[in-house]
Amino acid sequence: MKIVFSTVEPREAAPGWQANNDLHTLIFSTSGWTTRWTTIIEPNTGGIYGWWGTNFIWEPDGLRLAYARPDSVGIINYQDGAMTPILELEPLRTRGDWAWVPGVTWGPDGRALYTTDHIYPPGSPRQKNLPILTLPQYLLKPALRYTWYHKLGCFSYPLASPQQPRAPGEFDYQIAYLQAIFPDQSETSRYRVVVIDRDGSNRQVLFPPEGDPGLEPQINWGAWSPAPMPEGGNYAIAVLYQGNLYLVNLNSSQAYQVTGDGLTNRVIWK
Repeated sequence: MKIVFSTVEPREAAPGWQANNDLHTLIFSTSGWTTRWTTIIEPNTGGIYGWWGTNFIWEPDGLRLAYARPDSVGIINYQDGAMTPILELEPLRTRGDWAWVPGVTWGPDGRALYTTDHIYPPGSPRQKNLPILTLPQYLLKPALRYTWYHKLGCFSYPLASPQQPRAPGEFDYQIAYLQAIFPDQSETSRYRVVVIDRDGSNRQVLFPPEGDPGLEPQINWGAWSPAPMPEGGNYAIAVLYQGNLYLVNLNSSQAYQVTGDGLTNRVIWK
């Protein structure tokens, strides 16, 4: 088994670390034998606001890595560590001890990346106002960009579903993301889970129900079921909400609470 990881150095000052923005691999066996680290990317500054750190995202088939950092999103050549940006970002001025890194997800067929971009309205005082957050799709071959929705909020963290059969021999997929209830105050706003088709159509506000408090955003807010659920044959999304795990039926929007101790903070669905 191979593990790919990055490292940080502890710091007394907020946020408590200094990211190295490096990338290493380590192979280990079930008997406990391990190799030495293999370095893919040497420690580096990580661009503007690089002290916060770089996120790395595997393609579903495990052949390519995408990266996201405060000033860019792109693809990593796993052989030589070269980083090719597909989106150059003006780093968001958070006016705090944290840096904004856009969420990124691969389409399950590896042909597209979905992320969050931002634009400042013309004449907007950038030092005072948050920009408008958008949800673009980047097709890698051919290199095309489509943007569908605006005013998402800072912490949208898109999440692509597995391939889903639509008709004989045809497959499609969907994108779930977090939508700020108050987009103009998205740093402090709560969020709702929204689902769209991969082309931006059929937008559906999924969870929590209207009238209930929104969820606190976090980068690992949920996970798609890897296959249709046994009951009904529909896909579901596992969502972290108020410290508990909920399973939300994609077709009916009905949610089932799984845990009740308020201590759940991470979900991986295999």
